[in-house]
Amino acid sequence: MNSNPVIDNSHEAEQRRWGWLAGLVGTAGGLFGALAALVTLQSPLAKISAALACFAVTGVLWQGVRDRTRGRLGTAMIVWLVATGALLLVLITTLADQRPLAPAGSAQPLTKNSETPVAGATLEQAGSGTSASPTPSQASSAPASVLLADLHPVRDQMYGSERVWRDQPVTINGTEFTTGFIYAYPRCGHLREYALSARYTRFLTTVGIDDDSRFTEPGVLRILADGKPVKTIKVKLTEPVAVELDVTGVIRLGFDIACQPETAADVALGDPRLTEK
Repeated sequence: MNSNPVIDNSHEAEQRRWGWLAGLVGTAGGLFGALAALVTLQSPLAKISAALACFAVTGVLWQGVRDRTRGRLGTAMIVWLVATGALLLVLITTLADQRPLAPAGSAQPLTKNSETPVAGATLEQAGSGTSASPTPSQASSAPASVLLADLHPVRDQMYGSERVWRDQPVTINGTEFTTGFIYAYPRCGHLREYALSARYTRFLTTVGIDDDSRFTEPGVLRILADGKPVKTIKVKLTEPVAVELDVTGVIRLGFDIACQPETAADVALGDPRLTEK
């Protein structure tokens, strides 16, 4: 027989309060775990399994609180259920932090050693019909290219009020060039110069007679470096010439048409460009 029912009732009430508090904490943890599983997990099966596990732990925990009067057995069950819920939350968090595997056939991220194609890395040799593609290592170390069309000539002689050198797209032996210029006047001379300021190392272009030329007689193009002729090219219809010229240290690069009896051709330069140091 209990000698002090007041103390026993007070102790039982305190145990009941702690039991309900544990139940509330466990319920909140279970609901949070279910919500985290639904939001973070990738697989629908993983979402459903984790949510059901959380709700199951919550239900069993509430049942344990209701059976709190069973003394130590009820206390041990509540502690075990709370620990299980905590471990479940840790498991859900760990699964959520893992990066999902990429599906088969998906694009793989590039690394430092990945090889990627380089657009426009083909240098066509005029009239040869072949092209040479540089390797990725060569393309990455290639110097920057500057179109001559992006520079303004510092000297551009005219014939009276007519412009002799005309900037426009050209077509040479069936090959179209988006940038270029034509000596479009049936006379010789008339120098055009660009200021390079010793910033470039190579000059490249394709020289020929424009397919839409009014005149098809051969012409002679002279390329000058600092006022001195460094290359003379005899240009004929259907015989384009690929030009590659060392311009290291050149301050001014010039072009003119050599005077000769048959000079009457629309000499064209396709995609003239410079490479920087």
